[in-house]
Amino acid sequence: MRNAQSAFKSVSRLKQELSKLQRVSKIGRGQVISPALCDDILKVHSRSLAPHKGCDIIDIFPGVGVWSSKLHDLLKPRRHLLIEPQSQFIPYLQPLLDAPKSHYSLVNWNPDPKEGAKCWDAERYIAEGLLPEQGGLDPSSPSKLGQNNSLLIIVNTDLGRLGVDPKSSPFSHRAFWRFTQAVSDFSGLHRGGAVRMLMWVSDQEKVAILPRTVWNRRRLAVEGEGTCRIEELAGGIPRFKMHRHPVVDVDSCSRVMKHMENGGIHIPANRLDELPRLVLDNPDSERSILSTLQAPREWQQELRLLEEELAEGKFSRYLDYKPDTPKKKLTADPKFRRLARLRSDDQNQKMQRGVLEDLIKADQALDSAVLAALKDPTLSDQKREKRLKHLDLQMLQHTKKVNELPKKRLVPFHSAMLDRRAFYRNPPLLLWDQRRFEPIIAKDDEFFSSLVREGSLALLDIQPRTDSTLPKSLSPSQQAGLEFIRRSVCPNPSDLLMKSLDGLAPGAAQAIIARAPSLRDPQKGGRRNVNEMRVGLLTTEMYREMAIAWDSWEFKPSSNDMRRTRAHTFVWYDRKQELPEGAF
Repeated sequence: MRNAQSAFKSVSRLKQELSKLQRVSKIGRGQVISPALCDDILKVHSRSLAPHKGCDIIDIFPGVGVWSSKLHDLLKPRRHLLIEPQSQFIPYLQPLLDAPKSHYSLVNWNPDPKEGAKCWDAERYIAEGLLPEQGGLDPSSPSKLGQNNSLLIIVNTDLGRLGVDPKSSPFSHRAFWRFTQAVSDFSGLHRGGAVRMLMWVSDQEKVAILPRTVWNRRRLAVEGEGTCRIEELAGGIPRFKMHRHPVVDVDSCSRVMKHMENGGIHIPANRLDELPRLVLDNPDSERSILSTLQAPREWQQELRLLEEELAEGKFSRYLDYKPDTPKKKLTADPKFRRLARLRSDDQNQKMQRGVLEDLIKADQALDSAVLAALKDPTLSDQKREKRLKHLDLQMLQHTKKVNELPKKRLVPFHSAMLDRRAFYRNPPLLLWDQRRFEPIIAKDDEFFSSLVREGSLALLDIQPRTDSTLPKSLSPSQQAGLEFIRRSVCPNPSDLLMKSLDGLAPGAAQAIIARAPSLRDPQKGGRRNVNEMRVGLLTTEMYREMAIAWDSWEFKPSSNDMRRTRAHTFVWYDRKQELPEGAF
Protein backbone atom coordinates (compact mmCIF):
# COMPACT_ATOMS: atom_id res chain seq x y z
CA MET A 1 0.00 0.00 0.00
CA ARG A 2 1.29 3.45 -0.81
CA ASN A 3 1.78 5.72 2.14
CA ALA A 4 1.02 9.41 2.47
CA GLN A 5 4.53 10.44 1.43
CA SER A 6 4.48 8.61 -1.90
CA ALA A 7 3.90 11.82 -3.84
CA PHE A 8 7.17 13.30 -2.57
CA LYS A 9 10.76 12.46 -3.36
CA SER A 10 12.16 13.15 0.10
CA VAL A 11 11.48 14.51 3.57
CA SER A 12 13.02 17.84 2.53
CA ARG A 13 10.64 18.06 -0.43
CA LEU A 14 7.69 17.30 1.85
CA LYS A 15 8.83 20.04 4.21
CA GLN A 16 9.00 22.51 1.31
CA GLU A 17 5.45 21.63 0.27
CA LEU A 18 4.16 22.06 3.83
CA SER A 19 5.98 25.39 4.21
CA LYS A 20 4.23 26.63 1.08
CA LEU A 21 0.84 25.48 2.40
CA GLN A 22 1.54 27.15 5.74
CA ARG A 23 2.32 30.48 4.07
CA VAL A 24 -0.96 30.31 2.21
CA SER A 25 -3.23 29.06 5.03
CA LYS A 26 -1.55 31.00 7.87
CA ILE A 27 -2.44 28.08 10.17
CA GLY A 28 0.28 25.45 10.09
CA ARG A 29 0.55 22.31 12.16
CA GLY A 30 3.46 20.57 13.85
CA GLN A 31 3.71 16.93 12.75
CA VAL A 32 6.14 14.10 12.13
CA ILE A 33 7.36 13.84 8.53
CA SER A 34 10.18 11.31 8.88
CA PRO A 35 9.31 7.71 7.91
CA ALA A 36 12.63 6.60 9.45
CA LEU A 37 11.60 7.92 12.87
CA CYS A 38 8.23 6.14 12.63
CA ASP A 39 9.99 2.91 11.63
CA ASP A 40 12.36 3.13 14.62
CA ILE A 41 9.50 3.75 17.05
CA LEU A 42 7.41 0.86 15.76
CA LYS A 43 10.37 -1.51 15.62
CA VAL A 44 11.20 -0.92 19.29
CA HIS A 45 7.58 -1.01 20.51
CA SER A 46 6.00 -3.56 18.16
CA ARG A 47 5.52 -6.08 21.00
CA SER A 48 3.64 -3.54 23.09
CA LEU A 49 1.35 -2.67 20.17
CA ALA A 50 0.73 -6.29 19.13
CA PRO A 51 -2.52 -6.66 21.18
CA HIS A 52 -4.09 -3.96 18.97
CA LYS A 53 -3.68 -5.81 15.66
CA GLY A 54 -6.96 -5.82 13.76
CA CYS A 55 -8.43 -3.08 15.99
CA ASP A 56 -10.39 0.06 15.11
CA ILE A 57 -8.32 3.26 15.02
CA ILE A 58 -9.66 6.76 15.69
CA ASP A 59 -7.03 9.03 14.12
CA ILE A 60 -7.52 12.71 15.06
CA PHE A 61 -5.67 15.36 13.03
CA PRO A 62 -3.48 12.95 10.96
CA GLY A 63 -2.12 15.78 8.78
CA VAL A 64 -0.04 14.36 5.91
CA GLY A 65 -0.46 10.86 7.36
CA VAL A 66 3.15 9.68 7.61
CA TRP A 67 2.71 8.34 11.15
CA SER A 68 -0.85 7.17 10.42
CA SER A 69 0.18 5.04 7.45
CA LYS A 70 3.17 3.48 9.25
CA LEU A 71 1.06 2.49 12.25
CA HIS A 72 -1.67 1.23 9.91
CA ASP A 73 0.79 -1.03 8.08
CA LEU A 74 1.90 -2.55 11.39
CA LEU A 75 -1.50 -3.09 13.01
CA LYS A 76 -3.59 -3.76 9.87
CA PRO A 77 -6.70 -2.36 11.55
CA ARG A 78 -10.29 -3.38 10.86
CA ARG A 79 -11.09 0.26 10.11
CA HIS A 80 -9.08 3.46 10.36
CA LEU A 81 -11.07 6.68 10.81
CA LEU A 82 -9.19 9.79 9.64
CA ILE A 83 -10.67 12.86 11.31
CA GLU A 84 -9.05 15.68 9.36
CA PRO A 85 -10.91 19.02 9.10
CA GLN A 86 -8.27 20.98 7.15
CA SER A 87 -8.78 20.52 3.42
CA GLN A 88 -5.14 21.26 2.52
CA PHE A 89 -4.11 17.89 3.98
CA ILE A 90 -6.70 15.80 2.10
CA PRO A 91 -4.49 15.38 -1.05
CA TYR A 92 -1.83 13.77 1.16
CA LEU A 93 -4.38 11.33 2.59
CA GLN A 94 -6.10 10.56 -0.72
CA PRO A 95 -3.65 7.79 -1.74
CA LEU A 96 -4.54 5.97 1.48
CA LEU A 97 -8.27 6.34 0.85
CA ASP A 98 -8.02 5.25 -2.82
CA ALA A 99 -5.85 2.19 -2.26
CA PRO A 100 -7.43 -1.20 -3.20
CA LYS A 101 -9.41 -2.70 -0.30
CA SER A 102 -8.59 0.37 1.77
CA HIS A 103 -9.64 0.26 5.41
CA TYR A 104 -9.33 4.03 5.75
CA SER A 105 -12.35 6.31 6.04
CA LEU A 106 -12.35 10.10 5.98
CA VAL A 107 -14.65 11.56 8.62
CA ASN A 108 -15.83 14.99 7.54
CA TRP A 109 -16.10 16.58 10.98
CA ASN A 110 -14.70 19.87 12.18
CA PRO A 111 -13.29 19.14 15.65
CA ASP A 112 -12.05 22.69 16.15
CA PRO A 113 -10.59 22.72 19.68
CA LYS A 114 -12.07 26.19 20.20
CA GLU A 115 -15.61 24.98 19.44
CA GLY A 116 -15.76 21.95 21.73
CA ALA A 117 -14.95 18.26 21.84
CA LYS A 118 -16.91 16.89 18.89
CA CYS A 119 -14.35 14.26 17.98
CA TRP A 120 -14.38 12.87 21.53
CA ASP A 121 -18.14 12.29 21.58
CA ALA A 122 -18.70 8.51 21.68
CA GLU A 123 -22.40 8.83 20.78
CA ARG A 124 -21.57 10.39 17.40
CA TYR A 125 -19.53 7.38 16.35
CA ILE A 126 -22.41 5.06 17.23
CA ALA A 127 -25.13 7.27 15.69
CA GLU A 128 -23.25 7.58 12.38
CA GLY A 129 -22.34 3.88 12.24
CA LEU A 130 -18.60 4.56 12.15
CA LEU A 131 -17.70 1.91 14.71
CA PRO A 132 -20.32 -0.85 14.32
CA GLU A 133 -18.30 -3.45 16.22
CA GLN A 134 -17.87 -1.17 19.24
CA GLY A 135 -21.29 -1.86 20.72
CA GLY A 136 -19.96 -1.20 24.20
CA LEU A 137 -19.87 2.54 23.44
CA ASP A 138 -23.67 2.67 23.26
CA PRO A 139 -24.93 4.74 26.23
CA SER A 140 -27.68 2.16 26.82
CA SER A 141 -25.12 -0.61 27.47
CA PRO A 142 -23.44 -1.00 30.88
CA SER A 143 -19.85 0.17 31.32
CA LYS A 144 -17.22 -2.56 31.04
CA LEU A 145 -14.17 -2.65 33.27
CA GLY A 146 -10.81 -3.80 31.97
CA GLN A 147 -8.94 -3.01 28.77
CA ASN A 148 -10.51 -2.57 25.34
CA ASN A 149 -7.72 -3.52 22.93
CA SER A 150 -10.09 -3.48 19.95
CA LEU A 151 -10.02 0.34 19.89
CA LEU A 152 -6.99 2.67 19.69
CA ILE A 153 -6.90 6.47 19.68
CA ILE A 154 -4.07 8.41 18.05
CA VAL A 155 -4.05 12.20 18.09
CA ASN A 156 -1.75 15.06 17.13
CA THR A 157 -2.24 17.97 19.52
CA ASP A 158 0.24 20.46 18.02
CA LEU A 159 -2.33 22.35 15.96
CA GLY A 160 -0.46 25.61 15.57
CA ARG A 161 -2.78 28.58 15.89
CA LEU A 162 -5.87 26.37 15.96
CA GLY A 163 -4.79 24.96 19.31
CA VAL A 164 -4.05 28.35 20.90
CA ASP A 165 -6.71 29.98 23.05
CA PRO A 166 -5.53 32.77 25.36
CA LYS A 167 -8.53 32.12 27.65
CA SER A 168 -7.65 28.48 28.14
CA SER A 169 -4.78 26.01 28.48
CA PRO A 170 -3.13 24.25 25.48
CA PHE A 171 -5.22 21.82 23.47
CA SER A 172 -2.92 18.95 24.47
CA HIS A 173 -3.61 19.59 28.15
CA ARG A 174 -7.37 19.85 27.61
CA ALA A 175 -7.44 16.63 25.57
CA PHE A 176 -5.43 14.81 28.24
CA TRP A 177 -7.69 16.17 31.00
CA ARG A 178 -10.84 14.92 29.23
CA PHE A 179 -9.20 11.54 28.72
CA THR A 180 -8.31 11.07 32.39
CA GLN A 181 -11.71 12.25 33.61
CA ALA A 182 -13.48 9.64 31.45
CA VAL A 183 -11.10 6.86 32.52
CA SER A 184 -11.98 7.33 36.19
CA ASP A 185 -15.61 6.28 35.64
CA PHE A 186 -15.30 4.34 32.33
CA SER A 187 -17.49 6.76 30.39
CA GLY A 188 -17.42 8.09 26.83
CA LEU A 189 -14.99 6.19 24.59
CA HIS A 190 -13.98 4.12 27.63
CA ARG A 191 -17.51 2.76 28.19
CA GLY A 192 -16.64 -0.49 26.42
CA GLY A 193 -13.37 -0.77 28.37
CA ALA A 194 -10.32 1.42 28.90
CA VAL A 195 -8.85 2.65 25.60
CA ARG A 196 -5.18 3.35 24.92
CA MET A 197 -4.12 6.66 23.36
CA LEU A 198 -0.93 7.59 21.48
CA MET A 199 -0.62 11.37 21.61
CA TRP A 200 1.83 13.61 19.77
CA VAL A 201 2.49 16.71 21.87
CA SER A 202 5.04 19.51 21.63
CA ASP A 203 8.16 18.99 23.72
CA GLN A 204 7.38 22.17 25.68
CA GLU A 205 3.90 20.98 26.67
CA LYS A 206 4.75 17.38 27.62
CA VAL A 207 6.40 18.54 30.86
CA ALA A 208 3.00 19.23 32.46
CA ILE A 209 1.79 15.69 31.62
CA LEU A 210 4.96 13.66 32.26
CA PRO A 211 7.26 15.75 34.50
CA ARG A 212 10.84 14.71 35.19
CA THR A 213 11.16 16.73 38.40
CA VAL A 214 8.85 17.22 41.37
CA TRP A 215 9.05 20.97 40.73
CA ASN A 216 7.08 20.43 37.48
CA ARG A 217 4.58 17.98 39.03
CA ARG A 218 1.40 20.04 39.04
CA ARG A 219 -2.29 19.26 38.91
CA LEU A 220 -2.45 17.78 35.42
CA ALA A 221 0.33 15.28 36.16
CA VAL A 222 -1.21 14.36 39.52
CA GLU A 223 -4.56 13.59 37.86
CA GLY A 224 -2.86 11.45 35.23
CA GLU A 225 -0.96 9.41 37.83
CA GLY A 226 -4.22 8.33 39.45
CA THR A 227 -5.76 6.89 36.29
CA CYS A 228 -3.06 6.09 33.72
CA ARG A 229 0.41 4.73 33.03
CA ILE A 230 2.18 7.30 30.87
CA GLU A 231 5.42 6.66 29.00
CA GLU A 232 7.34 8.67 26.42
CA LEU A 233 8.03 6.58 23.33
CA ALA A 234 9.92 9.30 21.47
CA GLY A 235 10.88 12.92 21.91
CA GLY A 236 13.49 15.58 21.34
CA ILE A 237 16.65 16.20 23.36
CA PRO A 238 15.50 17.51 26.77
CA ARG A 239 15.68 21.30 27.13
CA PHE A 240 14.15 21.77 30.57
CA LYS A 241 14.78 24.75 32.83
CA MET A 242 14.60 22.66 36.01
CA HIS A 243 17.10 19.81 36.37
CA ARG A 244 17.52 17.16 39.03
CA HIS A 245 20.66 16.29 40.91
CA PRO A 246 22.79 14.25 38.46
CA VAL A 247 23.09 11.32 40.90
CA VAL A 248 19.30 10.84 40.86
CA ASP A 249 19.19 10.92 37.06
CA VAL A 250 22.07 8.44 36.80
CA ASP A 251 20.40 6.03 39.24
CA SER A 252 17.09 6.36 37.40
CA CYS A 253 18.66 5.75 34.00
CA SER A 254 20.70 2.79 35.30
CA ARG A 255 17.52 1.10 36.53
CA VAL A 256 15.85 1.59 33.15
CA MET A 257 18.82 0.32 31.14
CA LYS A 258 18.96 -2.87 33.25
CA HIS A 259 15.21 -3.37 32.70
CA MET A 260 15.66 -2.90 28.95
CA GLU A 261 18.51 -5.41 28.91
CA ASN A 262 16.49 -7.99 30.85
CA GLY A 263 13.44 -7.42 28.64
CA GLY A 264 15.32 -7.63 25.36
CA ILE A 265 14.48 -4.03 24.40
CA HIS A 266 17.16 -2.54 22.15
CA ILE A 267 17.31 1.08 21.00
CA PRO A 268 20.05 2.07 18.52
CA ALA A 269 22.79 4.18 20.10
CA ASN A 270 22.10 7.06 17.70
CA ARG A 271 18.54 7.17 19.05
CA LEU A 272 19.58 7.44 22.72
CA ASP A 273 20.17 10.60 24.75
CA GLU A 274 23.62 11.35 26.20
CA LEU A 275 22.97 9.87 29.66
CA PRO A 276 21.75 6.42 28.49
CA ARG A 277 24.77 6.20 26.17
CA LEU A 278 27.10 6.99 29.08
CA VAL A 279 25.42 4.34 31.24
CA LEU A 280 25.86 1.79 28.45
CA ASP A 281 29.54 2.65 28.06
CA ASN A 282 30.25 2.88 31.82
CA PRO A 283 27.81 0.51 33.54
CA ASP A 284 29.85 0.24 36.75
CA SER A 285 31.44 3.70 36.95
CA GLU A 286 29.05 6.32 38.32
CA ARG A 287 31.91 8.73 39.00
CA SER A 288 32.98 8.68 35.33
CA ILE A 289 29.39 9.35 34.22
CA LEU A 290 28.97 12.24 36.66
CA SER A 291 32.25 13.86 35.64
CA THR A 292 31.12 13.82 32.01
CA LEU A 293 27.66 15.19 32.82
CA GLN A 294 28.98 17.95 35.06
CA ALA A 295 30.92 19.66 32.28
CA PRO A 296 32.44 23.02 33.25
CA ARG A 297 30.39 26.12 32.53
CA GLU A 298 31.69 28.95 30.36
CA TRP A 299 33.10 30.95 33.27
CA GLN A 300 34.81 27.83 34.63
CA GLN A 301 36.42 27.23 31.24
CA GLU A 302 37.52 30.87 31.21
CA LEU A 303 39.05 30.42 34.69
CA ARG A 304 41.01 27.37 33.53
CA LEU A 305 42.35 29.20 30.46
CA LEU A 306 43.40 32.25 32.51
CA GLU A 307 45.21 30.01 35.02
CA GLU A 308 47.10 28.35 32.15
CA GLU A 309 48.07 31.71 30.62
CA LEU A 310 49.29 32.98 34.00
CA ALA A 311 51.40 29.84 34.48
CA GLU A 312 52.88 30.29 31.00
CA GLY A 313 53.81 33.91 31.76
CA LYS A 314 51.48 35.46 29.17
CA PHE A 315 50.37 38.05 31.73
CA SER A 316 51.21 38.98 35.31
CA ARG A 317 49.57 40.76 38.22
CA TYR A 318 50.70 44.22 37.12
CA LEU A 319 51.20 45.80 33.72
CA ASP A 320 54.16 48.00 34.78
CA TYR A 321 55.75 45.98 37.57
CA LYS A 322 59.05 47.26 39.00
CA PRO A 323 60.64 45.81 42.15
CA ASP A 324 61.04 49.14 43.99
CA THR A 325 57.70 50.68 43.02
CA PRO A 326 54.97 50.75 45.74
CA LYS A 327 52.00 48.53 44.90
CA LYS A 328 49.59 51.47 45.12
CA LYS A 329 51.29 53.06 42.12
CA LEU A 330 51.28 49.92 39.98
CA THR A 331 48.59 49.32 37.35
CA ALA A 332 46.76 46.00 37.77
CA ASP A 333 46.48 43.81 34.69
CA PRO A 334 42.77 43.55 33.65
CA LYS A 335 43.25 39.83 32.98
CA PHE A 336 44.55 39.31 36.50
CA ARG A 337 41.62 41.24 37.98
CA ARG A 338 39.29 38.98 36.03
CA LEU A 339 41.19 35.92 37.22
CA ALA A 340 40.92 37.05 40.86
CA ARG A 341 37.17 37.56 40.51
CA LEU A 342 36.68 34.13 38.95
CA ARG A 343 38.81 32.51 41.65
CA SER A 344 36.61 34.10 44.32
CA ASP A 345 33.39 32.97 42.59
CA ASP A 346 34.76 29.45 42.22
CA GLN A 347 35.74 29.26 45.89
CA ASN A 348 32.32 30.55 47.03
CA GLN A 349 30.44 28.13 44.83
CA LYS A 350 32.50 25.15 46.02
CA MET A 351 31.86 26.13 49.63
CA GLN A 352 28.10 26.61 49.09
CA ARG A 353 27.84 23.41 47.05
CA GLY A 354 29.63 21.56 49.84
CA VAL A 355 27.16 22.88 52.42
CA LEU A 356 24.19 21.85 50.28
CA GLU A 357 25.67 18.42 49.59
CA ASP A 358 26.24 17.85 53.31
CA LEU A 359 22.66 18.85 54.16
CA ILE A 360 21.22 16.66 51.40
CA LYS A 361 23.26 13.66 52.57
CA ALA A 362 22.18 14.26 56.17
CA ASP A 363 18.55 14.47 55.07
CA GLN A 364 18.87 11.19 53.19
CA ALA A 365 20.59 9.48 56.14
CA LEU A 366 17.82 10.52 58.54
CA ASP A 367 15.09 9.29 56.17
CA SER A 368 16.88 5.94 55.79
CA ALA A 369 17.27 5.62 59.57
CA VAL A 370 13.56 6.22 60.13
CA LEU A 371 12.55 3.57 57.60
CA ALA A 372 15.09 1.12 59.04
CA ALA A 373 13.67 1.62 62.55
CA LEU A 374 10.12 1.04 61.32
CA LYS A 375 11.07 -2.17 59.49
CA ASP A 376 13.49 -3.65 62.05
CA PRO A 377 11.81 -6.86 63.32
CA THR A 378 14.23 -7.19 66.26
CA LEU A 379 13.00 -4.01 67.96
CA SER A 380 10.25 -4.07 70.56
CA ASP A 381 7.53 -1.44 70.25
CA GLN A 382 9.02 0.48 73.17
CA LYS A 383 12.56 0.52 71.73
CA ARG A 384 11.26 1.38 68.26
CA GLU A 385 9.34 4.38 69.57
CA LYS A 386 12.34 5.52 71.61
CA ARG A 387 14.60 5.37 68.55
CA LEU A 388 12.06 7.17 66.39
CA LYS A 389 11.71 9.99 68.93
CA HIS A 390 15.49 10.36 68.99
CA LEU A 391 15.49 10.59 65.18
CA ASP A 392 12.67 13.15 65.37
CA LEU A 393 14.90 15.38 67.50
CA GLN A 394 17.75 14.98 65.02
CA MET A 395 15.40 15.92 62.18
CA LEU A 396 14.36 19.08 64.04
CA GLN A 397 18.01 20.08 64.43
CA HIS A 398 18.60 19.30 60.75
CA THR A 399 15.59 21.43 59.73
CA LYS A 400 16.95 24.31 61.82
CA LYS A 401 20.23 24.17 59.88
CA VAL A 402 18.35 24.13 56.58
CA ASN A 403 16.32 27.19 57.55
CA GLU A 404 19.55 29.06 58.27
CA LEU A 405 20.55 28.82 54.60
CA PRO A 406 20.43 32.03 52.56
CA LYS A 407 17.09 32.42 50.80
CA LYS A 408 18.64 31.95 47.35
CA ARG A 409 20.04 28.56 48.51
CA LEU A 410 16.76 27.28 49.92
CA VAL A 411 15.22 26.79 46.48
CA PRO A 412 17.96 24.47 45.13
CA PHE A 413 18.00 22.57 48.44
CA HIS A 414 14.24 21.96 48.50
CA SER A 415 14.27 21.07 44.79
CA ALA A 416 17.04 18.47 45.34
CA MET A 417 15.38 17.17 48.50
CA LEU A 418 11.98 16.72 46.82
CA ASP A 419 13.47 14.90 43.83
CA ARG A 420 15.52 12.61 46.05
CA ARG A 421 12.59 11.68 48.28
CA ALA A 422 10.36 11.15 45.24
CA PHE A 423 12.84 8.80 43.58
CA TYR A 424 14.20 6.74 46.48
CA ARG A 425 10.90 5.13 47.41
CA ASN A 426 9.12 2.02 46.16
CA PRO A 427 7.67 2.66 43.65
CA PRO A 428 9.13 6.05 42.67
CA LEU A 429 6.61 8.88 42.83
CA LEU A 430 7.12 10.25 39.31
CA LEU A 431 5.82 8.21 36.38
CA TRP A 432 9.00 9.23 34.55
CA ASP A 433 11.01 7.18 37.06
CA GLN A 434 8.66 4.20 36.59
CA ARG A 435 9.41 4.05 32.86
CA ARG A 436 10.39 0.69 31.36
CA PHE A 437 12.52 2.10 28.55
CA GLU A 438 14.28 5.27 27.48
CA PRO A 439 12.52 7.44 24.88
CA ILE A 440 13.79 7.35 21.32
CA ILE A 441 15.53 10.65 20.58
CA ALA A 442 14.14 12.45 17.54
CA LYS A 443 15.80 15.27 15.64
CA ASP A 444 14.15 18.61 14.98
CA ASP A 445 14.38 18.13 11.21
CA GLU A 446 12.22 14.99 11.45
CA PHE A 447 9.23 17.22 12.18
CA PHE A 448 7.50 20.07 10.46
CA SER A 449 7.11 22.94 12.92
CA SER A 450 3.95 24.96 13.30
CA LEU A 451 3.78 28.73 13.17
CA VAL A 452 3.44 28.84 16.96
CA ARG A 453 6.14 26.38 18.10
CA GLU A 454 9.44 25.22 16.72
CA GLY A 455 11.33 22.03 17.41
CA SER A 456 10.42 18.40 17.93
CA LEU A 457 7.32 16.65 19.21
CA ALA A 458 7.05 13.89 21.79
CA LEU A 459 4.96 10.73 21.44
CA LEU A 460 3.24 9.86 24.71
CA ASP A 461 1.78 6.39 25.28
CA ILE A 462 -1.19 6.81 27.66
CA GLN A 463 -2.57 3.52 28.93
CA PRO A 464 -5.46 3.67 31.43
CA ARG A 465 -5.11 1.55 34.53
CA THR A 466 -7.44 -1.45 34.58
CA ASP A 467 -10.02 -2.24 37.25
CA SER A 468 -7.41 -4.10 39.33
CA THR A 469 -5.03 -1.12 39.60
CA LEU A 470 -7.47 1.80 39.34
CA PRO A 471 -8.22 3.36 42.75
CA LYS A 472 -11.74 2.82 44.08
CA SER A 473 -14.13 5.45 42.80
CA LEU A 474 -15.17 8.33 45.04
CA SER A 475 -18.69 9.60 45.59
CA PRO A 476 -19.66 12.76 43.64
CA SER A 477 -19.17 14.97 46.71
CA GLN A 478 -15.80 13.36 47.47
CA GLN A 479 -14.74 13.82 43.84
CA ALA A 480 -15.70 17.50 44.05
CA GLY A 481 -13.56 17.80 47.19
CA LEU A 482 -10.65 16.09 45.46
CA GLU A 483 -10.88 18.54 42.55
CA PHE A 484 -10.98 21.48 44.96
CA ILE A 485 -7.95 20.27 46.94
CA ARG A 486 -5.90 19.48 43.82
CA ARG A 487 -6.70 22.80 42.22
CA SER A 488 -5.76 24.69 45.38
CA VAL A 489 -2.53 22.98 46.46
CA CYS A 490 -0.91 21.64 43.27
CA PRO A 491 0.38 24.94 41.81
CA ASN A 492 3.19 25.14 44.40
CA PRO A 493 4.97 21.76 44.89
CA SER A 494 7.55 23.16 47.33
CA ASP A 495 4.94 24.64 49.70
CA LEU A 496 4.39 23.10 53.11
CA LEU A 497 1.22 21.01 53.17
CA MET A 498 -0.07 22.58 56.42
CA LYS A 499 0.13 26.06 54.89
CA SER A 500 -1.64 24.96 51.70
CA LEU A 501 -4.46 23.15 53.52
CA ASP A 502 -5.09 26.09 55.85
CA GLY A 503 -5.56 28.14 52.69
CA LEU A 504 -8.64 26.05 51.87
CA ALA A 505 -10.52 27.13 54.99
CA PRO A 506 -9.67 27.98 58.62
CA GLY A 507 -8.98 24.76 60.52
CA ALA A 508 -8.89 22.62 57.38
CA ALA A 509 -5.31 21.39 57.89
CA GLN A 510 -5.95 20.03 61.38
CA ALA A 511 -9.22 18.35 60.36
CA ILE A 512 -7.84 16.72 57.19
CA ILE A 513 -4.48 15.54 58.55
CA ALA A 514 -6.13 13.85 61.52
CA ARG A 515 -8.15 11.65 59.12
CA ALA A 516 -5.45 10.97 56.51
CA PRO A 517 -3.08 8.40 58.09
CA SER A 518 -0.76 7.98 55.09
CA LEU A 519 0.42 11.59 55.54
CA ARG A 520 2.17 10.49 58.76
CA ASP A 521 3.43 7.14 57.49
CA PRO A 522 7.05 7.33 56.20
CA GLN A 523 6.62 3.88 54.59
CA LYS A 524 3.96 5.41 52.33
CA GLY A 525 5.88 8.59 51.58
CA GLY A 526 4.57 10.58 54.55
CA ARG A 527 6.44 12.35 57.35
CA ARG A 528 6.32 11.60 61.08
CA ASN A 529 6.32 15.35 61.60
CA VAL A 530 3.61 16.34 59.16
CA ASN A 531 4.67 19.98 59.49
CA GLU A 532 7.61 19.06 57.22
CA MET A 533 5.43 17.49 54.50
CA ARG A 534 5.66 19.24 51.11
CA VAL A 535 2.84 19.39 48.57
CA GLY A 536 4.97 17.97 45.76
CA LEU A 537 5.35 14.62 47.56
CA LEU A 538 1.63 13.89 47.94
CA THR A 539 0.67 10.52 46.46
CA THR A 540 -2.60 9.45 44.84
CA GLU A 541 -3.54 7.63 48.04
CA MET A 542 -2.91 10.76 50.10
CA TYR A 543 -5.09 12.89 47.84
CA ARG A 544 -7.90 10.32 48.12
CA GLU A 545 -7.66 10.23 51.91
CA MET A 546 -7.71 14.03 52.07
CA ALA A 547 -10.76 14.17 49.77
CA ILE A 548 -12.66 11.72 51.97
CA ALA A 549 -11.60 13.62 55.11
CA TRP A 550 -12.67 16.92 53.54
CA ASP A 551 -16.06 15.50 52.58
CA SER A 552 -16.70 14.29 56.13
CA TRP A 553 -15.61 17.58 57.74
CA GLU A 554 -18.72 19.32 59.04
CA PHE A 555 -17.19 22.81 58.80
CA LYS A 556 -16.09 22.67 55.17
CA PRO A 557 -17.19 25.59 52.93
CA SER A 558 -20.38 25.30 50.90
CA SER A 559 -20.29 24.25 47.25
CA ASN A 560 -20.85 27.86 46.15
CA ASP A 561 -17.91 29.07 48.27
CA MET A 562 -15.73 26.33 46.78
CA ARG A 563 -16.71 27.38 43.26
CA ARG A 564 -15.88 31.03 43.99
CA THR A 565 -12.48 30.03 45.37
CA ARG A 566 -11.87 27.82 42.36
CA ALA A 567 -12.62 30.69 39.97
CA HIS A 568 -9.42 32.41 41.10
CA THR A 569 -7.20 29.42 40.31
CA PHE A 570 -5.69 28.24 37.02
CA VAL A 571 -8.00 26.10 34.89
CA TRP A 572 -7.11 23.38 32.40
CA TYR A 573 -9.96 24.08 30.04
CA ASP A 574 -12.22 26.96 29.08
CA ARG A 575 -15.10 26.97 31.56
CA LYS A 576 -17.25 28.94 29.11
CA GLN A 577 -17.50 25.72 27.11
CA GLU A 578 -19.60 22.94 28.60
CA LEU A 579 -18.13 19.50 27.96
CA PRO A 580 -20.53 17.42 25.82
CA GLU A 581 -22.14 14.34 27.27
CA GLY A 582 -19.89 11.34 26.68
CA ALA A 583 -16.81 13.47 25.89
CA PHE A 584 -13.87 11.09 25.75
